[in-house]
Amino acid sequence: MEKLDKKALARARVKRVQLIYRQVAQHHRATDLAVEAQQAFLAGLQEASREAEAHPDTVVWSAQTQMIRDKLTGKKRASTDRWNRFAGTSGGGGMGR
Repeated sequence: MEKLDKKALARARVKRVQLIYRQVAQHHRATDLAVEAQQAFLAGLQEASREAEAHPDTVVWSAQTQMIRDKLTGKKRASTDRWNRFAGTSGGGGMGR
């Protein structure tokens, strides 16, 4: 009986260790996927930045938001900043602050 108890304890220990290794592997896979997704997102941003630098004349945002009126003179001019309600939030653009 003593030998069977030792074997049962050894099997339980091995099973517990295998479960821990499985969880660690799953955590590493999830972390790797998150890192790859973040790198893909940043690569897309860099590509868009390169395209914008290649064509400095083109304005990225719409014509409605790019034209503003000077309240003192009443003249319209192109704005230098992009105004939106998502300014300053993650992925929302804005002034990058």
